[in-house]
Amino acid sequence: SLPGKCSSHNVTELLNDPKCECPPGEPCDEPGGMCEDPNGSGVCTWSAVPAGEVSLEELTGEADYETFCKWGGVEYNEFTGRGWHTSFWNTNGLRPFYFQNRWRVNRLKWTFKNKYDEDHWDPDSFHCDGW
Repeated sequence: SLPGKCSSHNVTELLNDPKCECPPGEPCDEPGGMCEDPNGSGVCTWSAVPAGEVSLEELTGEADYETFCKWGGVEYNEFTGRGWHTSFWNTNGLRPFYFQNRWRVNRLKWTFKNKYDEDHWDPDSFHCDGW
């Protein structure tokens, strides 16, 4: 994840600390790195724009999570390393986690690409300028 304002706080602290509001033009203890036009300074290292979204249901193929659970579906069991009625989060002791995570990332890209038209943002076209 990217550093946001008050990155040393947990979620509860973040919501309850008025210094984490960071109103424009006022001092902020931990402003984070998000800004409109990143320049590499300590408080301006990244920006983001909405590109679309893919739900976990779309990604894993679980069309109706409530029904999935009613039928005994389990996304992942830490003792068996497998799900029940789904295989998306399964681990396989024969392959390193790297390959499984790479497959999941590729599945996300494929699902996103198939959900949106070709003129929409291409996840392979992002640019990192070194900041």
